[in-house]
Amino acid sequence: MMSLLNAGTTLIVDRYSFSGIAFSAAKEGMDLKWCQNPETGLPKPDLVFMLNLDTSVMMQRGDFGSERYEVLGFQEKVRNNFLLLQDATWRDLSNLVNVGWNSSRSQVRCRRETGAWIRLWPVGYQLGGLGV
Repeated sequence: MMSLLNAGTTLIVDRYSFSGIAFSAAKEGMDLKWCQNPETGLPKPDLVFMLNLDTSVMMQRGDFGSERYEVLGFQEKVRNNFLLLQDATWRDLSNLVNVGWNSSRSQVRCRRETGAWIRLWPVGYQLGGLGV
């Protein structure tokens, strides 16, 4: 990954390490800082896009609850952990997604928004650094 980044390749990564931290720390007896430790030294993302849906909105999805961790209390903990992990590199795209839309309509709106952020980076933009 680092050799690609250092060669100027832009990587777009789904979930990266924050998802693992947020879900692990939501489990009983797990500390957020402790769950971050294995991520130390990984390349720090220059930009993170987040879909911050309220858990009551999540529950409106037709198949909510069909997976192991789709339990209201657990999802609230996960959402809270994501909020705690945010820093200045995070952009909340929640206003672009409506729970009633099909995924293609939401994807079009997200592509427009993320494309605008990506175009803001100047040519030759330097990597943000290491760490979580």
